[in-house]
Amino acid sequence: MPIGENKNHYSGSSVYFYVPKTGGEDQNTANDNKLGAFLRLGEFSDVEETAADQADSQNPAQDQDNYYPLEHIADSRSRQEALDQAAGGTQGSKGILMSCDGRVLIKAGERMYTQVLGDKHDDVDGNYTLAVEDDISIRSELGEVTIESGPGRDIVLSAGNGSGTLIQRIENEDKIIANEAADTIHGNKYSKVIGKSTSIVEGYKHLTTGGLKTEFNYGGVFTLNGTAEFSIKPFALAVTAMDVGIKVGAFNMKKYDMDLIETVKLNKTALSLENAFAQMHNAEVEMSQSEVQNTTRLLSSAQSNIETRLSSIESLISRLRIYGSDVFAVT
Repeated sequence: MPIGENKNHYSGSSVYFYVPKTGGEDQNTANDNKLGAFLRLGEFSDVEETAADQADSQNPAQDQDNYYPLEHIADSRSRQEALDQAAGGTQGSKGILMSCDGRVLIKAGERMYTQVLGDKHDDVDGNYTLAVEDDISIRSELGEVTIESGPGRDIVLSAGNGSGTLIQRIENEDKIIANEAADTIHGNKYSKVIGKSTSIVEGYKHLTTGGLKTEFNYGGVFTLNGTAEFSIKPFALAVTAMDVGIKVGAFNMKKYDMDLIETVKLNKTALSLENAFAQMHNAEVEMSQSEVQNTTRLLSSAQSNIETRLSSIESLISRLRIYGSDVFAVT
């Protein structure tokens, strides 16, 4: 209680206990030097009213900021409204005000319950530590949950310092990384996408595989390269059932070239596609050879006809000569 003539400090609908930091020479609140501790029950008191009327006065003990949290003053449109709503937002509400320039210590030997039917605001100018021995649950029944750090500061999630599991159950994910992202996995990684997966890399892409790489495609594969491609392979083995390609131009440099074509018979079956293509090529060659032979036969036949006609002409000339000789001889 303050030092002064009024020992009970009861006025209107409030009761308060006021302890100044240091008492004034006149032993009354007007000469107190700064606020020490203040506890008020009920509506706002005359001390609070004086602080609201004489804001920024020469007496620091009468400054309203010493009694009320700054967020309560900021939520109010004026210092008078902050005073009027110091006990509650409705007419006749009774509240509790505690303020001091030192520490507030609360310790419960068993359970502790707090319930706020409206909004709650915590403003900590220093560090905020919440230590729980067992489970901790933070949830919002109807609203959003926002976790935000200061500029250039980190957010650290640690599950058992590396011995636990981070479980996420979400509907959609929207992640924006302004600079770099790095994942280091000391073990296996399994990823499954039921639907379409799209990946766009606008810069340089590097992939290094130190072990075996397997890839299975059960649907169609379409690849479009808009740039030149360069690859070095010490050894490549490919099995293709059918290969259809269109090349505008090709340039190959080979030191060793070996083609192996083997016919494999199936249960019902037929030759392999490679052997069938080879037979088709041989058939084309044989057809070309047959055409050449036919042409040769035609030329031979034509030559024989010419020779036969020449013989006939020579025989006719011989007869004419004999006939001429006989005519001239009779004459």
